[in-house]
Amino acid sequence: MEPSNNDEADSAIIMAIYHKDRIFPLFCCLWSLVNQTISNYKVFICIDGFVSADIKNLLNFYSRKFNFIYVVSKDKNSGLAKSLNHLIEFCLKEHPNILYYFRMDADDICCLNRIQVQRDYLNHHPEIDVLGGACKEFGLYSKIIKKPESDSEIKQNIIKITPFIHPTVVFRKRIFEQMIRYPEKTHLSEDLALWLTLSKMDKCFHNLPEIVLYYRLNSSTLDRRMSIKKASSEFIMRLSYIKKSKENIISNFFYCIGHFTIRIMPISISKIFYKILR
Repeated sequence: MEPSNNDEADSAIIMAIYHKDRIFPLFCCLWSLVNQTISNYKVFICIDGFVSADIKNLLNFYSRKFNFIYVVSKDKNSGLAKSLNHLIEFCLKEHPNILYYFRMDADDICCLNRIQVQRDYLNHHPEIDVLGGACKEFGLYSKIIKKPESDSEIKQNIIKITPFIHPTVVFRKRIFEQMIRYPEKTHLSEDLALWLTLSKMDKCFHNLPEIVLYYRLNSSTLDRRMSIKKASSEFIMRLSYIKKSKENIISNFFYCIGHFTIRIMPISISKIFYKILR
């Protein structure tokens, strides 16, 4: 079903593209976005700095063919957090009827009923501020990843288990109307920083057990995650959260140490732990 290009659209997909994204994964991603089972949604894409001519041509084709796709460009790469915040600001100002903000990455594939499933759930559960879902990995591993479902379980395990699979998440507009944005002074950890911030503000979390996304996992994905800068950034964020929450201090501290240790191990060993522990 092709979305309509009118001001009644209540859902937006926001995603950023940068120079390391590749054309075939992006094509698959866009195909899954334009073939959703419902209408009344828009797609907002930020080109974060230089990308190849092939990527630009593909985006030009899709934006011309589907008038619900909007593409904006930045001359210099500024990172995922700033790109997403730019799109959020744009949507709040230019598309005030958008109620739900769906995340997506350029190398993943949405289930074709994803927007319908998550939007319907939020419509029936107005207390939920951030909703995630399960994913099916493909590429390096083939595994279904599920997160804790209820708000209490998510927050109880927030140091042990990352609350959400980032590209499965949908936010209510009210989150961003409160001037909450992705923290920009982190190293590849803007999602964890946001989850911890929202948890401290007692925002309501939930995860669906249904698969809503096919998550592309390859060696470069893991390489980005296994770095001393990212490990240090997340370690500091987790310690700060433990200090302020004052809950399960000892056990949570050891979980912090564990996360940090796995991140700085040799990649070959980290991959083994990554496969086993999730």
